[in-house]
Amino acid sequence: MKTIRKILIALVIVSYGLSIFVGLKGYANQAVVRVGNKKATPLAIRLHSLTKTIESYVYHYNMGLESYKEMEYLEAVGFFEEALKTVPKKRECSIRTNIGYTYLSYANQIGKEDVDYIPTLDKAINSFDKCLANNKDNDKAVSGKNEAEELKKEANQEKEEQNRKQDTEEKQQPDKVEQQQDDLNQSDQNNNIFNKENDRKKENSNYEEEVEDTI
Repeated sequence: MKTIRKILIALVIVSYGLSIFVGLKGYANQAVVRVGNKKATPLAIRLHSLTKTIESYVYHYNMGLESYKEMEYLEAVGFFEEALKTVPKKRECSIRTNIGYTYLSYANQIGKEDVDYIPTLDKAINSFDKCLANNKDNDKAVSGKNEAEELKKEANQEKEEQNRKQDTEEKQQPDKVEQQQDDLNQSDQNNNIFNKENDRKKENSNYEEEVEDTI
């Protein structure tokens, strides 16, 4: 009977301790963003340091989320990649998916005309692939990869169309130059004919004067 009572007391103490730890950890996690914005209390900073030591991926993950909300996408990727260094294996896929969608957002931000647009989509696809390598049925990763590949396909098609137009214009350029030269030559010929006609008229006029003088 005494043994059972001791076991129950021990369980109560352990449960109580875990609840305190979970509560403090939750408070610290919520304070992480405030730490980044320099608005945290000293207690929050100490708890934040504690949880950073215990689960550093949580800190970097939350900071990545905050950077994403601020549309600082490359900064967010940096935080997510730091989180990957200590994240438990079972949560790795969700972070890689976040990285993929962050790259998608960055690609949308810089636009198709930017030279980094397609390379950024490639990075997104690569991140989704790494998630799917361990969890091929992850719907978010599948959807993100499909979207990135579709955007890349459209960008490549537009690029090819622009290259075709440029090639066509370059091929037509010599023809335009040749036509301009032909027009110039024709103009010179017309001028020569006109000058010769004037010279002929002048000669005839001189003849007339001579004839009159003779009479």
